[in-house]
Amino acid sequence: MADRYFFDKRVIKKSLLKYLGLFSIAFVILVPINALFLVNKVSQGMGLFISILIGMAIVLLGEYIIYLVKKKRNINNKETNKK
Repeated sequence: MADRYFFDKRVIKKSLLKYLGLFSIAFVILVPINALFLVNKVSQGMGLFISILIGMAIVLLGEYIIYLVKKKRNINNKETNKK
């Protein structure tokens, strides 16, 4: 990690694509929820708060799934390299 430049173009592009995908999935999920259930509560401010919490939960869940997939992929690569 120390030998890489912090603002490496490849690292920034990979992170940008990951979070753009996660936020677009959250947006697609949140639009119908807001339109159907939270319309009355948006004027009170509670709907916005609930939307932000749901969006954060979706992004964190996506991060965790990506972490588990990478971890499993690394374990499988190490096992195949040992054989």
